[in-house]
Amino acid sequence: MLTIAEFIGGYGAGRIYAAILPGGVVTPCEFLLIPVGNVKERSCEVVWSRSPLLNTLRGKDSLKGFCHRCLYRNVWRLVGRGLGLFGAPLEVDPGCVYNYNAWRSLKEFAGVREKEAEAHTSSLKVAPAA
Repeated sequence: MLTIAEFIGGYGAGRIYAAILPGGVVTPCEFLLIPVGNVKERSCEVVWSRSPLLNTLRGKDSLKGFCHRCLYRNVWRLVGRGLGLFGAPLEVDPGCVYNYNAWRSLKEFAGVREKEAEAHTSSLKVAPAA
C-alpha cells in the first residue's frame, strides 16, 4: 500500500500527471518536453500505460546514486535536472544537498569549459572596427 508521500510526493511527471500539447503530443510535464505519444493517434490510457519513459519515471527503485536510498526520495526530486545535466531522468539531482559530489563535478566541468572558451577566444585575431 502506498503512503501519501509516495503518492503525492516528489516530481509528479509521469506518475500523477502528464502534459498534452497543442496537436495532441503528450510529454511527462510542461517542462520536460520529451514526446511520449500522441492522443490523436492512441488513447490517453494507452499512451499513459505503455510509454517507456512514463513507466521509468514511476519507478523510484531505479533511481541512481544517493537518490536510490534517500529517506526523502518520496518527498522531492527534480527529474528534469538529472535528464538535462546528465542525460538520464533517473540520475541524481545535483540541486539536493545530499548530492554534493554531483554538483561539484558539474561545477568543475563548467570551469574547464569556461577556461577552454576563454583560451579559444583570446587566440582569435579580431580585426579592429573601421
